[in-house]
Amino acid sequence: MHIVVPERKTARIADAVAVAGLQAAAVAGPRAVLLVLAAGARDGSRHAPLAVRRYLAAIHVPLFVWSVDEPDNSAREDWGTIEHIGTQTRLDHAYKLLREELAAQRVVLVEGRLLPQSITLTASAAGLLAPP
Repeated sequence: MHIVVPERKTARIADAVAVAGLQAAAVAGPRAVLLVLAAGARDGSRHAPLAVRRYLAAIHVPLFVWSVDEPDNSAREDWGTIEHIGTQTRLDHAYKLLREELAAQRVVLVEGRLLPQSITLTASAAGLLAPP
């Protein structure tokens, strides 16, 4: 899992999330990108958050966005679902969702030069989709 925590008031947040997603996609195991936002963080990225969200979805890397403070509407428009982690209970809930996503992922190694979108599962592989 790759975690992105912007350090400056104006950072290239969406660009960093895209790079983290690319790095996560290269890992042969469960993958996700976790973005932790704070109030007042401004994005100076070249890429729009919506484009980055679509990119991560296309490469099958789940994006989790957490916010230390109550997220505003513009952050929700940019990043979609944002888990507010301002209390221990909320942090525990957000962490549970992240763990469930990672636990549900399976890695399948396929020999040959195939595009991922060209691979489909047959009925005989149904057991692969069941959680442990």
